[in-house]
Amino acid sequence: RSFFGAEASPGGVAVWHLRARGRPQAYPLRFHHAGRTYEYDLLVGCRRYSPPVRAFDGGGVQAVEVVMRPVKLFGVVGGVEGLFLPPWVVAYLLITIPLVYVLKRLLGVY
Repeated sequence: RSFFGAEASPGGVAVWHLRARGRPQAYPLRFHHAGRTYEYDLLVGCRRYSPPVRAFDGGGVQAVEVVMRPVKLFGVVGGVEGLFLPPWVVAYLLITIPLVYVLKRLLGVY
């Protein structure tokens, strides 16, 4: 069952799939439930991210969780979840390890 783009589930969880353009200001997300308004500021395209989970005291809504699509280097290289390596660390290692040997040879460092 769908209501304004939200998918209802029996456990009381609503899921929205949002797309937004990056901007310096936060997108204010407001959720209305049982006469209360819950707010969450979503940061997109900034150097920092919004907290992935925001908990609320009392009332019907316990928390808001934002799950973002993982970033992949050149759309191909992702993280290594088994080793708890985020994608940026994998990209860093793929770039720096080969460059160490190239720069050592070019600069004559042994």
